[in-house]
Amino acid sequence: MDTEKIKNKIKSAGLKVTPQRLAVLDALLESRNHPTAEMLIKIVQKKHPYIAVGTIYNILDTFVKHGLVEKVFTENNVIRYDAFMDGHFHILDGDEIKDFYDEKLFRMVKKYLSGVNIPDFQLEDFEIILKGKFNSGKVN
Repeated sequence: MDTEKIKNKIKSAGLKVTPQRLAVLDALLESRNHPTAEMLIKIVQKKHPYIAVGTIYNILDTFVKHGLVEKVFTENNVIRYDAFMDGHFHILDGDEIKDFYDEKLFRMVKKYLSGVNIPDFQLEDFEIILKGKFNSGKVN
């Protein structure tokens, strides 16, 4: 993704644009494999060795807090990060996560949930994870 688009994403979340935040969000947007923090640290530090590990963790926490990134937990409770906040689901096989896009299903679930009244609870967001086994390396 180009730098201006990444800057705009950071600004739209109400955050100050810094070189470190740009580097972390760029790495997340280039990684479609839902990296762990450790995987992301290696990716970021390969291009930007001056960025400290603690800074990367802090940026991830800030991005999650401001809705730029979400945490996705695997079956083994490994935390992975997803910077694609558009309407999609996750399919999970152990610690491997892939995105699953089905606009019709997403709209249907969102519409259904908007009409559900749960006492003493206000729904802010939802997440659906499909668990199973990948038959091949490619998911459509």
